[in-house]
Amino acid sequence: MLTCAVMEKAPMTSSTTSPAGEIDQVSVSDVMDIAGLILYDTEATPIRLKVLLDRLLSALTHDQVLRVLAAYGWAYEDFCRGYKLQVHQLSMFFTQDE
Repeated sequence: MLTCAVMEKAPMTSSTTSPAGEIDQVSVSDVMDIAGLILYDTEATPIRLKVLLDRLLSALTHDQVLRVLAAYGWAYEDFCRGYKLQVHQLSMFFTQDE
């Protein structure tokens, strides 16, 4: 099974701890808005934006993470990889002309 930084340290509450030790509340709607800016109509995520989104998603439950990613056409495995895996039909390249 593929593991991702999002779920390796995901707490069950909707809050994250800032570097100063303060607890920041994160709402699903806020994460949806930011995820939309990063993931909408894209095939890959820049590493710094992925780290940001990893931090935000780590404050959500696994089901919430799956819903956020699915809303923008991303599978969990694709997000962990950082890009959408494209599988093309190669049979058209290997057909023989008669």
